[in-house]
Amino acid sequence: MNSFGVVLAAKAALAAAVWPGVGGEVVFFKVLVSAGVDLEATKAQLAFPFVRITPDTMDVDDEADDLVTQRFTISVLQRVAGDPWGETVLIGGPGPQTDLTSAGIGIMQLEQVIFDTLKLLTAQDGVTIQLVGASAVAAELDADIGYVAQRDYTFEAWTGAGSAP
Repeated sequence: MNSFGVVLAAKAALAAAVWPGVGGEVVFFKVLVSAGVDLEATKAQLAFPFVRITPDTMDVDDEADDLVTQRFTISVLQRVAGDPWGETVLIGGPGPQTDLTSAGIGIMQLEQVIFDTLKLLTAQDGVTIQLVGASAVAAELDADIGYVAQRDYTFEAWTGAGSAP
């Protein structure tokens, strides 16, 4: 798997993640690879939770030139309707949480889904992925859609430079 394949594999895995109950919904309603999303311009079109994957730097190993380190950031945006204080959007709340839907799930609960999903991509797939950092959680009140929270997770993936995606 090359660096292009790493990003595509992460996108496919996250887009396919579903809640564990029978008939469970997809966890993330939109997963895309993008350099950025203007929330103001697109908020009416967004379905939450939303994931953006942004490819970052790539380094070639000094000793093994067929090994590369591809960094990428996964940004998660979530909105929970009826959250007057901005707490539920972060940690979830007493809303209609079930094992079938993302409704009422906080952004910090969604991070475990990201970790568990990316853990499924292994050396057998031609990649090893590791979390290297996470941003602070940012939440802001939007007059039209309520609190929207975002958190960015930076990962490093080790893979082959010239291998197929």
